[in-house]
Order: sequence, then C-alpha cells, then structure tokens
Amino acid sequence: MNTLGIRPTRNWQTGQFEGWKGIDKSTTPMGWPEKGRACGPYCPTPGCREVEVKEGPYKGAHSDIEWETVYGFGTSCGVDKMEAVIAASQICDEYGVDTISAGVTIGFAMECFEKGLIDERDTDGIELRFGNDEAMIATLNKMVKQEGFGKQIFKGTMRLSQEIKGSEAFAMHTKGMEFGGYECRGLNGQALQFAIDNRGGCHHGYGLPARMEVFDDTRLNVEGKGEYVKNAAISRMARDCLIICSFPRLFSDELMAQACTALFGEPWSVEDLKESGMRIMCQERLFNMREGITEKDDTLPLRLLEEPKPDGPTKGTVVPLKELKEEYYRAMGYDLPTGNPPDTLLRELGIEK
Repeated sequence: MNTLGIRPTRNWQTGQFEGWKGIDKSTTPMGWPEKGRACGPYCPTPGCREVEVKEGPYKGAHSDIEWETVYGFGTSCGVDKMEAVIAASQICDEYGVDTISAGVTIGFAMECFEKGLIDERDTDGIELRFGNDEAMIATLNKMVKQEGFGKQIFKGTMRLSQEIKGSEAFAMHTKGMEFGGYECRGLNGQALQFAIDNRGGCHHGYGLPARMEVFDDTRLNVEGKGEYVKNAAISRMARDCLIICSFPRLFSDELMAQACTALFGEPWSVEDLKESGMRIMCQERLFNMREGITEKDDTLPLRLLEEPKPDGPTKGTVVPLKELKEEYYRAMGYDLPTGNPPDTLLRELGIEK
C-alpha cells in the first residue's frame, strides 16, 4: 500500500508513510502470529491477528489487530510504533469504540494543533502532534472517558470540525462517518464510493472498490465508474443479506444465487439478486431523503477535491467528483441533478414511498 501511494498518512496529507516499517507485520519487534483470529471455527481467511506487546512502555497491551486499526492509530496519526497501535486498540476494545473513527478523529485534531487552530490550552496540556504516540494514547483515554478535551473530540471528526474554525477542508469524513484507510486521489471508484455511500465514509458498505481497482489501468477513468460502483454495491448488498463475509472473494454472485435457491426452495438467478440489491439501495436512499440528506451530502472534503496528491504513482491527482457522481446517478437510474430515485424506478422495484 505504501508503494502504491494509497496509505493515508497524517490525516490524509500524503499517501505514503516513511515510518511504515514500524507498523508493518514483518518488521514489528513482537513478531506476528501465523494463526489469525476468526469469527467462526472454519474460516479460511481470518481478518485479525491477536498480538501482545512483550516489552517497553506498552508491555502487556494486547488486541486483535487488522489494517484499519493500523491505519487509524498508525499512519493517520503519523505514529510508527506498532506497540502504541496495539495499546490504542486495546483501549477501544475495552470501551467499545471504533478504531477507525477514534484514530482518524485524533489525527484530525493533530493537524488542527500543528496548524495552530487549537493549542495546549484546548488539549489539556497535551502536545498533540503527529508521531507523538504518548499524546495519542493520552488523548484517546480522555476521549473514551469523556474527560476534558475528550468531551469535544469524542464527538467525532465532523462535529469537531464544526467547532474548530478553518478546519472543515481537511475533516476526513462524509456524512459524519470517517473514511476507511484507502487514499482515493487516484482511485476514482473508491472516491465515488466514499462520496455516495448512504452511511457515509464507509469503505465496506459498497464493496470496497479499492481492493479491485488498485492494480487496474482504469483507476483514473471517470467513464464506467458509476456502473462499476453500482455493481460492487449490489453484490455487497446480497452478500450482507446472506450474512457472508466480505473477504472470500471467490463466493461469486452465481454461487450466492445458488445458495438462495437452496435456502428458499425456489429458483433464484443473478438478476434476482441484482434486483434485491437495487431495492435495498433505493430504500436506503429514500430513508436518507426523508431525513434531509440530499445530493449535496454526496461529497468529499476539499482536501481530496482541490489539493493534488503529493506522492505515489498517482501524484498530482484530485477527485473529479462532479463527473463521477453524474456517472453513478445515471448508472442507478436516478434523476439528475438531484440524485433521487424517480417514481418509475421505484415502481419497477415494487417500492412504495
């Protein structure tokens, strides 16, 4: 990910982290277990590895570690110590806090501190700079306990940015949800998915295009990305409804249709799955419309739209969001420019407003 330039670093200022060796599984001092921790006893692709810090200031800290946590408390905060990432992950485990949102929010606060938008009077005396793992852990402890500055930062990136004047351009969220760990300047499908996802900046909700797109020569294209994200989303909707893990990619749409046929006792085709996925996506969109969320909320921070990516193979790129959104709305059959599902589409899907 570092070589490809898609590792969001220091609150998405860059896509490459010079301290990556300190948080890479092959170079961490505590080693890395071969056996992962899985959700079930027969999983062939466990998503986490349980590790424990054996020495140093974080000795005894232990947690199940996966990429998004390493991104949140590692690269996003400019921290190059896996031991600190593990300690932060354990705190989140104990308090039931999401590691992506917590880490990205702290990384955002670090940038605010370094830009002079907040200072030690705001942070309870903590020098909240990138790379300061002790400051990160201290701030996280305040966050989970909602003590002092923690009462502010606990609100998340969006609400914190609304309170810190001049910070909204680099508040890395959409619709209030912090982004998963995939720099999307230069990955247009992933950028589009972050923008239009009905939940916000979720990297999984609509199929994680970055996973398929990163080695694709069309990653900078606009044409076809709407259909690309639509198809990934439909497949993900079906996968989630069948309670199938997102990691075994060999579980194809055809296999899911066969599973539905076996489960429900009536023939299911891939087209039936696609129609179900479309119905779910439109119903989510209608819910958001009812709650006042509009096309204007299908957006990205100005950092991704106006600041050219400074490094990596896609150096110099920004996200062409307007064109990407139009591609997606057309692919979905939504109205332009509102991005709303028209009544004709809803009737075809059997949806009543």
